[in-house]
Amino acid sequence: PRLLAKHGYYPTVIQGGSTAFDHEAEFFEKHGFQTILGKRNIAKPGTSWGIYDEHLMTTAALWLKTQKVPTFLNLYTITNHHPWIHPEKKHGFLNTFAYTDKALQILIDALADGDLLKKSILFIYGDHGQQLEDRGPHFEVNRDLYQDNIHVPLLILAEGRIDRPRTIDTLSSQVDLLPTLLDLLHIHTPHQSLGKSLLYPSNAPIFFSHPFDTPAKGCREGPWKYIVSDEKECLYHLEKDPDETVNRIVEGTSLRKKTEEFFASLDTYYSEIPPEKIECSMHLDFTNSLKMTDAMLLEIAKKHPNLSSLSLDGCLLITNQGIASFLQLCPNIEKLYLDGLDDISSAGWENLPHLVHLKAIDCPHMTLDWIQNLPSLRVLQLGASKLSDEDLQKLAKTQRNLNAIYFSNLQHITDAGLIPLLSANQNLMILSIRDCPNITKSAFEAIQSKILRYKWLA
Repeated sequence: PRLLAKHGYYPTVIQGGSTAFDHEAEFFEKHGFQTILGKRNIAKPGTSWGIYDEHLMTTAALWLKTQKVPTFLNLYTITNHHPWIHPEKKHGFLNTFAYTDKALQILIDALADGDLLKKSILFIYGDHGQQLEDRGPHFEVNRDLYQDNIHVPLLILAEGRIDRPRTIDTLSSQVDLLPTLLDLLHIHTPHQSLGKSLLYPSNAPIFFSHPFDTPAKGCREGPWKYIVSDEKECLYHLEKDPDETVNRIVEGTSLRKKTEEFFASLDTYYSEIPPEKIECSMHLDFTNSLKMTDAMLLEIAKKHPNLSSLSLDGCLLITNQGIASFLQLCPNIEKLYLDGLDDISSAGWENLPHLVHLKAIDCPHMTLDWIQNLPSLRVLQLGASKLSDEDLQKLAKTQRNLNAIYFSNLQHITDAGLIPLLSANQNLMILSIRDCPNITKSAFEAIQSKILRYKWLA
């Protein structure tokens, strides 16, 4: 974005999800994007991840038509992502593909109608693949480097800038997008990308990695693919073994040295870059700070009004009034962690339209009156409070989009209260019930039709 801004392009990000996810807002701002819009800015229906793609495309098309200068726009769709919820609740996984394609047509038609399409270059690609079967110990998506997870589509639409339509078979990765874009714009300038332009043939190897659970890294050169982690080392011949089931590492590989040298060079490069000073944070963690007071919390709210996530777990000096004052100044909070704050009750707290994750364990005075009116809530963690079956039945009437429920040490709830709440939340993926003595297996049997990623009764 900074590079293109120097050449007259206004850098913008518009995405369907939250810009607080994965520290994206800070990342975008530090890299020079001047307009950053997310689901907070586009008040439209959607899933737990964000607004439906049709609203994103309509917003983007209208925004582009108002621009008077060349624009570098990044669009991030989100509907075609698990749990694959189609706006009309139809055959989730397959139909979200067709739905996102139709939503994309909204943007392309709008550009063509305003004669902007001929002046635009569109890069349409995925951020990651989608594994749909168990592979060893891995069930959750994006926890390994099999082709299903790292192979993504790419389509470049550049009317008048590409001589003829063609398919590029060159091994490539997302780091190649910047050099390719600069070539299409005829901008000849030094840049920071490690990639190469896709407009020219290349036999260079590509590298990839993931940081989750057991981190892994790898290299692809020709048909050979090498993967290494702390657990194992694998070598696959993708032409002979496209399903990656035969490990040929005993045959030896030159890719091991290339992979080690490449990632070592990255470690050296980034270790020499001094950390940037963050003037305005979106994520703050004060867990177990016995010095945190209401007055300090108020000063933090004044300095960081756009704060997105805050952990006050174990901050025993924080009171109910302190949080009430804080929330008045920070209405965009998406994650709030309050474990062990035995003074809080939520009385007098502002309604938080964007709160996605609430954790309030060991909060004996916490009530559901405030929780019932949180429209974006998806993850609820409660424990050691005096909640009753009647409370849960009321909650079931307003909170119907929860993805994860964690209840612990709730002494007064029974199956009669829990089952209506579980039945009301059709997209529930995680359920954990601990030390709730009046909950039985019947509550789990009542939701056997749900495909839960994780469930626990103890």
